[in-house]
Amino acid sequence: MCRIVFFVSKEKQKKNIRVEYLISDAVHSLSKQSYKPPYLPGLDLNKQEVYARNPQKNLDGFGVVYKKKDKMISYKSKYALVDRRSWKTREIVAKKISGVRSDFMMAVIRNNNFKHIHGNNQKHVSPYNYGSYYFIHNGGFNFYLKSIKKKLIPFIKPKILKDYKPVIDSQYLFCYLISELGDFKDYTPKFICGKISKSISKLDKMRPTGYGISLVFILSDVENDIHIALRYRICKESPPALYYNADFRKGYILASEPINHQEGWKLLDNNLLIIKNKKCRIYDINKTIQCKPT
Repeated sequence: MCRIVFFVSKEKQKKNIRVEYLISDAVHSLSKQSYKPPYLPGLDLNKQEVYARNPQKNLDGFGVVYKKKDKMISYKSKYALVDRRSWKTREIVAKKISGVRSDFMMAVIRNNNFKHIHGNNQKHVSPYNYGSYYFIHNGGFNFYLKSIKKKLIPFIKPKILKDYKPVIDSQYLFCYLISELGDFKDYTPKFICGKISKSISKLDKMRPTGYGISLVFILSDVENDIHIALRYRICKESPPALYYNADFRKGYILASEPINHQEGWKLLDNNLLIIKNKKCRIYDINKTIQCKPT
């Protein structure tokens, strides 16, 4: 599974964070999460399912997007930052993020478990973008993508499908979610929760019996400053980890592993997190999603 990190300012008069801190400098920065033993407080690494969804090595691509003077800057590579082949990637990223402070960023180091189906490709690396929407995802349904996408496509708006041309499961999920949600800038957080719940319930009915779906994602509408994060797995097993810290003085941070040892980190435990109007709300998604037995 992948490793992800996200930051957004919690102040109307925006406070910025050093992008380098999240990607490389913090004690459990994104790059360190891709090769060091997992740091997962509250989860038992002795359980095979936990370790399988939070492996030590994640070396199949790197992507970052951040805001700089109201302009979105992005960079992607099919090589990870710490892989032996990735010196050029590290050099480019170091120049791009050196001294950069931003009130919004998201980044991912990819772990491609399905190279035999879709080999490493820069186009498959998130964050994905469509209009003002940005998306990162950890998990999915690549194992049975052929069977589920036939059921999924009718729920994706034709224009989005034509413009985006999704290939892998995470891209189909992105197109599906923004089609289902529509223009949600005027929705209340509770209404957004309901829309997400209905979308996941519909997705659950599409999967083959006996298989689960890991849904650990962050979807941002940057233009309207709305951010949705979900950690959920459609089956009894644990989804990949996702932690959040709402006590960080500059903003809200979400990450696959706590990036430091400060207080305030909490596991997003099968819950939906919504940040709107600079306020963070948590919803128990189990109460609203109706899933069939695995």
